[in-house]
Amino acid sequence: MAAVGWWLDCSDPPERADAIVVLGGGFFRPMYGADLYREGLAPQVWISRILPEEHEAPLRELGVPLRSETALNRIILLKKGVPAKDIRLYGQDVNSTRDEAASFAREFGGGRGRTILLVTSRYHARRARLIFRGRLPGSRVIVCPTPYETFDRRWWRHKGLTFAAATETLKLLNYLTGSFFGRGA
Repeated sequence: MAAVGWWLDCSDPPERADAIVVLGGGFFRPMYGADLYREGLAPQVWISRILPEEHEAPLRELGVPLRSETALNRIILLKKGVPAKDIRLYGQDVNSTRDEAASFAREFGGGRGRTILLVTSRYHARRARLIFRGRLPGSRVIVCPTPYETFDRRWWRHKGLTFAAATETLKLLNYLTGSFFGRGA
């Protein structure tokens, strides 16, 4: 079990690319995507239109003002210096990494011969790499996990990382065996 943290984290050093793709699932991801953009590593930052969480519906019915994760990701990018003209939205109600990869591949034109910087979390890096490389054959997919998130390869010492390592391992096994639940892992 101790090796899980080492195995899940398969980071690449960032390099010049055609696009930065920030995966949903955490607000540190768009922060790092903006950093990579400001370093001049790619001319565009892509974010997905994420399916609202089920627990938001009752709040919306009560009239509680909520912003979607997509809207917040866009605000973070803008606040960190990415011009609106260089932010691209893709997909509709994406619910998983598989949805993000399929939607992005479709809207990016398959990406053959192009390089993509994929921004995610360290614990999610291996599965994100497998899924995006599978959907973008002929492309270079460089996985650049955000440095803003705490990550310790001794994950069992941290409550949040214990949950992330356990669920990510199950999601990866689910993906590798082709046993996709719901709309996909």
